[in-house]
Order: sequence, then C-alpha cells, then structure tokens
Amino acid sequence: MRYRGSYSMRIEGIILVDVLLAMSLAAFFVAIFSSAFYSVEHSFERAHERMSALVTGDTEPTSPSLPIYVPVSNMPICSTDFTGSTSTLLLAPSPMVKIIHLPISSTIPLTHLEVRKDMAFISGDSSIASDPDLFVVDIGGSWQTGIVSSEAPTSSLVSSIDTGPGISSFALVGKRIFASAASAAAQLHVVSFIGTSSPTQPLIEDKYKLPLPYATATPPYATAISFELDKSVAEIYLGTEKWD
Repeated sequence: MRYRGSYSMRIEGIILVDVLLAMSLAAFFVAIFSSAFYSVEHSFERAHERMSALVTGDTEPTSPSLPIYVPVSNMPICSTDFTGSTSTLLLAPSPMVKIIHLPISSTIPLTHLEVRKDMAFISGDSSIASDPDLFVVDIGGSWQTGIVSSEAPTSSLVSSIDTGPGISSFALVGKRIFASAASAAAQLHVVSFIGTSSPTQPLIEDKYKLPLPYATATPPYATAISFELDKSVAEIYLGTEKWD
C-alpha cells in the first residue's frame, strides 16, 4: 500500500507539472497574440490618422507666410475621386485628363513628379552634365475654371538647379527635397529653398555618401528614396542598385 500510494503521488505530481507547463505556454501565447493584435491595431490607427490628414491636406494654408510645401511626406496629396456621390446611386465620374506643356526640354528624361497645390516638383536625369536635375514649375494657370480652349495650357518655370548627377527620385519634406542621386560619389542630395513664400532659389544643402561594405566594393547608384517621420524621429530609406 505504501508503494502504491507513493506511485500514485508521483503520477499526480507529474500531471500537476504538465498542467502548470501547459498553462504557462497558454499564457505565453496569449501574451504574444495580444501584443501582435495591439501592434496591428496601433498601425491601423496611425494609417487612419495619416489618411485623414491627407484628405484634409489640400486646404488653404493657415498662415500667409507658410509656403506650399507640406511638413511630411512623399505620399500623394491629391488624387482623382472615383467614388462618385455618396448620397445618390450615380455612377462614378470619369476623371478629366488635362495636358500641360512644361517649360522643360523634351530631351531631358523626367524621373519623378510631385504636386503641391499649384506647384509641380519634377526631377530629371539628363545625359548632359550642364542640364538642370530639379525643376519647380507653376501650373496654377492651367487649372482656371470657366476657360474652354483646344490648346494645352502652358506653365511657367519658378526655379531649377543642377545638382551634378541626375536625380532618380526624391521626397519633398517641408522646405527640403531629399533626392536619390545617380552618383557613386554621393547617393543622397539635400536641396533646400531660400524663398519663404515660394520654392525659389534652390541650393544644395548637403550630400551623403554610403559607406562601403568592404574596401574594394564599387559604390552603387541610388535609385529610390522614401521619408518617414515618427513623432520626432525622421528616417530616410535609400534604395540602390545591387553592389558589384
């Protein structure tokens, strides 16, 4: 009887340990799932806030001294509304395509475009070293209502700059442009504007060269760029070609 009792207590002890271990694992997985759910929910709320900001981002500036640039980011500010009226069952309206003549030589390959209100920021990658790489064009006159004309509206050049190498892409942030450069000498160029009410007088504020992974590596060209602002921390993501 003593032997059987001791054996029974051992079995009960093993079962108790298994139960405690199972409960610990269950609590661990519940904590992981809760953390993942909170992270997803937080990301969704941030995305919703960004979308709300973008939808309301085309309103007039609150201060006359504020230029047309936005504080953040390289995400689209304006787009065509394909949803139609929400109060009726009308079909979605067809978008209107308007051709605008740019004051830029047709021999310059254009690489990127961003529009802020009446200003179009355009980058290029010309094979001619003296050609500008970044253009600021006023297209405000092309959006005047009540004008019917068979001719494509014109635009005017506000400013331009030759950064040296061509620009493959850029991110417009406040009064600065962070550009990915087709250059092995400096893959990131920072262009700022001196003008306070319009993007005039651009200048190269800074350049950055990517460190080599090893001494004999061939520096790549930059091909893409993205800007992200998380609270007070700014992050720049720079895409490049493959290392040789």
